[in-house]
Amino acid sequence: LIGNLVQDARVIERGGDKEPMVALKVATADPLGREAREAGKEPTSSFHDVLSFNAGLNKYLAEFKKGSLVHVQADVRMQPQEQNDPQNYQPAVVRLTLREINKLRNPKSD
Repeated sequence: LIGNLVQDARVIERGGDKEPMVALKVATADPLGREAREAGKEPTSSFHDVLSFNAGLNKYLAEFKKGSLVHVQADVRMQPQEQNDPQNYQPAVVRLTLREINKLRNPKSD
């Protein structure tokens, strides 16, 4: 993923002996096909929640600010949901496991 943070990094306390985790929300631009571009359609965005449980990395991530451009490398896994009610279909959940994250650009100054 390459996108911008839509909010400052959030440190989330997990209680007990567990180290805190850091949550990042990344917005990416959805690609437009040729026909959509020619029709003058506006691009849309997708939003991705990225969690880090790595205590050493979290000290660095906690300083990331809204507007930072980031590059996230992750493993992708589809997790099917139980289908108990045929009237209420539950799509599979995409799980992203963080491998590496780099800040490509700091937020623009006001």
